Amino acid sequence: MAKITTVLQTENFKKVVKKLHKNQKADLDKAIKALIESPMLGEQKRGDLSFMRVYKFKMVKQLTLLGYSYQDEAIK
Repeated sequence: MAKITTVLQTENFKKVVKKLHKNQKADLDKAIKALIESPMLGEQKRGDLSFMRVYKFKMVKQLTLLGYSYQDEAIK
């Protein structure tokens, strides 16, 4: 498996991240680092969203879903 070289963010994601508290952002950063290390951690979606994977993690004791796609050494 190739090493992740870039992580791309959508505009909506950037807006939501700006509004997070420091402890929430720390949990999100840990989840993104885990995905960079192993991009196949998330569960592959089916049907129209088959291009997407979803990674479940805890953000301040609350289950959070992070949708992403992985291709050509980049997480989008």
